Amino acid sequence: MSSPSKQGPGIGLLAALTIALTVGPLVIYGLGALSPFIIADLGISTAQFGSLATVVFTVAGLLALVQGRLAAVITPRVNMLIIFGGPAIALTLAALSPNLATMLVAMAVYGASLAMGNPGTNVLIARYVQPERRSSWIGIKQSGTQVGQLIAGAVFPPLALLLNWRIAVASSIVLCFLGLAYAWRQVGSLPPWHPTETELEDPLAPGKRGRRRARPLSRSLWLYAAIAFTTGAGTQATSVYLVLFAISQVNITIVVAGAALAFSGAVGILSRVFLGRWLARRWGTRRTLVALAIGGALGGCVMLAAGALGLTVLFWAAVVMHGSFALSSLVVLMSGVVEETDVDDVGRASGRVSVGLYLGNGVGPLVTGLVVGATGSLLEGWLVVVAAFVLATALSVWLVTRRD
Repeated sequence: MSSPSKQGPGIGLLAALTIALTVGPLVIYGLGALSPFIIADLGISTAQFGSLATVVFTVAGLLALVQGRLAAVITPRVNMLIIFGGPAIALTLAALSPNLATMLVAMAVYGASLAMGNPGTNVLIARYVQPERRSSWIGIKQSGTQVGQLIAGAVFPPLALLLNWRIAVASSIVLCFLGLAYAWRQVGSLPPWHPTETELEDPLAPGKRGRRRARPLSRSLWLYAAIAFTTGAGTQATSVYLVLFAISQVNITIVVAGAALAFSGAVGILSRVFLGRWLARRWGTRRTLVALAIGGALGGCVMLAAGALGLTVLFWAAVVMHGSFALSSLVVLMSGVVEETDVDDVGRASGRVSVGLYLGNGVGPLVTGLVVGATGSLLEGWLVVVAAFVLATALSVWLVTRRD
């Protein structure tokens, strides 16, 4: 295996990894910001709109284990091609989509590439970044997700009002190609890629016959995956339905609602880079997950109160709480995985946790949409968000009590 140089990789690689995690989630955040336009144009229901996210994250969840193992044996450039190319294809299909069926196909393509995002970038950090710098790198590159949310909320609704939602979607394809060109150049300067003996033992790797099986992973990773599932369900349900909730329950315009989505992303960027890391240093990764889950549940309750009372001030308070706590959870989860896993096993471990995350991302919007369809109100649907974070709190407490 190639070891990092004494100084390690520079800011260029960190920027490339951050852009990779900006482009990946941009599709789902963009569709959430444009939800009123898409629902009206395609003539679909709120529950059918929620099914788009369900398809994305179901496909991503089903492929996450495979992608996690694949990330360990493909070159960094192929890794980047998958991460950037999938969203470009999905955005093209979505912009041209005449109906729900075509949108579902676009989301399936998108989900297949999204599954590579966390394992692929985590493997590169584990391979080339010194141990003492990995936590900060993970925090910064995971903030790319909220950069995507910021772009989607701030740019997509105004652009859709000025032109139309399809042009708003198509405009982000350019970002995919620019990001790919930059990342391709940055990863090309890394030392030669040599899969390790452990990685070559993987069933997906060449020369597998006659080699011993890969080492078993820690049992606590199943709890990490379960926490990822519940926090993913609550976080993604919020991202998909925040704009619709703001319009229908708090009576604000789509531009302001989009700004709220963007602002939540901006808070999430700062939270992922600073708050999550500060809490983890102070309390440790596992206790920090408890605090963030409690914060996510309280944020959901404040959002419920905002909708029930129609108070804008409570709505914005809930947006800040969501960005501060719920959006910090993933970076702490992934930091815990990297910290508690051998370097050679980071791809497999990240893949396992990503399965929980993506399946939760798919289930949250689906269940919320079903509740909204049955009750006719997003207020009742928001109970799904609160329940998800309450369950995440219980699982995080359980994780703290474990010693493996």
